[in-house]
Amino acid sequence: MKKVGIIILNWNNASDTIECMESVLKSDYDNFTVFLVDNHSDDDSVQTITRWLEGKRRTPIETQFPEWVLPEVPKPLDYVQLKADSADKESCNEFYKSLDRLKLPKVVFIQNAENAGFARGNNLMIRYLIASVHNYEYIYLLNNDTVIAPDTVSALVHTMEGKSIDVANSVIYYYYEKDKIAFSGGTLLPWAKAKYVTTLPEADYRNSAFAHGCALMAKKELFVRFGVLTEKFFHGEEDFELSWRLRKE
Repeated sequence: MKKVGIIILNWNNASDTIECMESVLKSDYDNFTVFLVDNHSDDDSVQTITRWLEGKRRTPIETQFPEWVLPEVPKPLDYVQLKADSADKESCNEFYKSLDRLKLPKVVFIQNAENAGFARGNNLMIRYLIASVHNYEYIYLLNNDTVIAPDTVSALVHTMEGKSIDVANSVIYYYYEKDKIAFSGGTLLPWAKAKYVTTLPEADYRNSAFAHGCALMAKKELFVRFGVLTEKFFHGEEDFELSWRLRKE
């Protein structure tokens, strides 16, 4: 099983993040590490997530997907908690070295020193994963306001492994309308507009003109060859820009 690094950002939304994490930890694909990055929340997110990791949080999880989220995985979880500064290159390099020295547990909880935005928050860990001594081969960007089915990671890896597919999305459904598809491919239009496909593919997968950053799986080599997410935008359109870069090549 190829190793997968899963990157999840949190900012002032611990309840959604915890719900997402519960679904990820129930994955039937075992060879992964979750890099949970708190993007300098100014609420009690860090304390709330830490209590959850240690099994000390008593507030029940509210979810529209109990079949994927509940019951909660046993606690305390095997995790390590670290601080990072994505804006300071020297500090960032020291952070990467500290990760390489560790036998990484299932969850790495990172407190970013600034609210770095979506791209920089993800890039903090993308840059690590493409050079890590721990040999991650797939990178999965997952929004914290999602939940995933237990076979999501394994299905994505199976679809891409051994094929000339370097980036893939799973079908994305609306959270409160569980049978309604929000995204299953699409077409890019001028001015960062897009037309989404909202039907299931007839085969196992379909080609798409762009990849959606909500739940994006990529082979490590994709970021090595074409670069990480652009940091020109604080939040939004990074996935469109990445897709344009890939299409140009």
